[in-house]
Amino acid sequence: MAYSILYVDDEAALLEISKLFLEQAGPFTVDTACCAADGLNMLCNGTYSVVVSDYEMPGMNGIEFLQEVRNVYPDLPFIIFTGKGREDVVIEALNHGASYYLQKGGDPVSQFAELAHKIVLAVEKRKTEEQLRLDEQRLEALVDFHEMSDMPFPEFMEYAIEAVTRITGSQYGFIASVNDTEDGLLMYGWSQQSLKDNRIPVLNKDFPLHHTGLWADAVRERRPVIINDFAATPGGSPRVPDGHIPLTRYLGVPLLDSDKAVLLAGVANKQTPFDEADVRQITLLISGLWKIVVQKITEDKLRDAYTKMEESRNRLQGQIHSLLSPSSDAPDLLLTDLISADDLQMIQDAFADACNVSSMITDTNGTPITRLSNGCTVCQHIRSTEMGAENCRRSDCMLGKKAREMMKPTYAACYGIGFVDASAPVCIGGRHIANWLIGQSNPMGVTEDRVAAYAREIGADEDVLLGAFEQMEVMSLDQFEKILHLLWIAAASLSTFVYVNVRLATGALQVEPCGGEPTGGEYKKYPCSGVTCGK
Repeated sequence: MAYSILYVDDEAALLEISKLFLEQAGPFTVDTACCAADGLNMLCNGTYSVVVSDYEMPGMNGIEFLQEVRNVYPDLPFIIFTGKGREDVVIEALNHGASYYLQKGGDPVSQFAELAHKIVLAVEKRKTEEQLRLDEQRLEALVDFHEMSDMPFPEFMEYAIEAVTRITGSQYGFIASVNDTEDGLLMYGWSQQSLKDNRIPVLNKDFPLHHTGLWADAVRERRPVIINDFAATPGGSPRVPDGHIPLTRYLGVPLLDSDKAVLLAGVANKQTPFDEADVRQITLLISGLWKIVVQKITEDKLRDAYTKMEESRNRLQGQIHSLLSPSSDAPDLLLTDLISADDLQMIQDAFADACNVSSMITDTNGTPITRLSNGCTVCQHIRSTEMGAENCRRSDCMLGKKAREMMKPTYAACYGIGFVDASAPVCIGGRHIANWLIGQSNPMGVTEDRVAAYAREIGADEDVLLGAFEQMEVMSLDQFEKILHLLWIAAASLSTFVYVNVRLATGALQVEPCGGEPTGGEYKKYPCSGVTCGK
C-alpha cells in the first residue's frame, strides 16, 4: 500500500532531504509545503494519508496548524516532527489530537526510519479505527433492517439505500434489483441527496442493461467496479446523460446468489478514494439486506395468496350452505371430472411459486394428477434414477394413505432422502378423492453426508447431487408451518369449489362439519374448513 504524505516545514533544505529519505525508505509519496497556509491549500486540493509538520513556523505554528486541520479533517493522522523538545509542547500537541510527537536530531538514518515507522503506525491505526467504526455502523444497520422489516417495502428500501450511502461516506447512492435474465435493472430508489441534486426531469425505474453506462459494469462483469477518477476513465463522462449528477468517484458492487446477479448497489463521490474496505462493507450489508428482501417478497406473496384464498373460501362456504340439501352418496368421480386439468395445474403452479415449495396433486393411490410444480434440482436428480423415483412414489402413496385414514393434513419425512413432505386431503361429500402434496423442503436439517450416502444408494451422481444440495434454499420449521396452514385452507377451498360443481351438476350433497389438525410433528392445530370432508 502506498502512503501519501504532506510534509510541512519552513526549512526548504530539510523538506528536500526528508522527501528523499522517506521515498527511499518505503512505499511513500511525499508532497511538501513551506508553511501551514500552503499546507491547508494542498489538503483542500489533494488526498493524503498523513500530515507531518514542524512546530516552529512563521505565521502559524505546528499546533495552530494541527487545530485548523482537525476542524476539517478530524480523523486525519497528524505527526509533529520538530526540534523543540519541551514537555509543554508535547502535551499541547497530544491534547489537540496529534497522533505522535517526534523530536528531530541524532542520526538521520535512524531518525527517518523512526519517522517512517510512526507514519505507518498512525495510518494503520486510523484504518483499524475506521474499520471498527464502519463494522459497528453496518451491524447497527443490519439490526435495523430486521427491526424495520415490517415496514412497507418502499420505505424499507429507502432506509437501506441511505444506510449504504452513509456507511461508505458517499454523497450519493442507489440500490437496484437485477431481473431474472440479467439483462435489465429495476431501481429500488436513490438516496435523498441524489434526488435533490439530480437535474434529469424524469428518473426511470427500469433500465435495459445495454442502455446503462459505466455504473452498471459491475453487473456485466459480475464483480465490484471501483472508479476513483470518473472523468479520466475512457468513455466515462460521455456515458452519463445530460442533467445527471456529476460523478468524480464511483463504486458499484453486485450481489451474486447461486452465481446469479440479483442486486446492484452503487455509491458515488466519496471524499477519499474507494477501496477494498468499501467493497467489503457494501457486500456484507447487501448480503444481509437480500435475505430480508427475499423474506419480505415471499411473505407478501404468501399474505396475498392467503387473503385471496380466505376470501374465496368464505364466499364459497356461504354458497354451499345455501345449496345444502339432504345427504346422498357422493358420485364415484375423479377430480378431473369436476375441474379441468389446466385449471388444476394453474392453481397448483401459483401456490408453489408463491410459497417456494414443490407441489403435486395425486389420486388417493399416489398416482400424479398434475405435473410437479417448482421441483427442486435435488429431487429432479433423485427422480431421474429408477430407485429414487420408486422411493418418491412410495412416499407419495404413504402420505396419501395417511391422509385418507385421518382426513386431516399430515406431514412426514420422505421415504428416501429425508426431506419433509406434507399432504392435505381433497374431499367431496365425505369421500376422499385426491391429495394435494407439498414438499422437497429441508426444515429438519438433512446433511451433506446423508445426501452423499443416498446418492450412492440409488445410483445417482454424488457430485451433481451435492452441488444441487448446496444451492437448495433452507426453509425454517416456522415458515413450513405457515405454508402447511395455507395448504390446508387451499385444499379446503378446492374441495368446496369441487363440491359446488357437483352440486350444480348432480344435485344436493349433505355434509357435516368436522374438526381436524395437521399431524406428524410439533405443528399448531389448524381447524378443518368444516364443510367439505364430511368427516
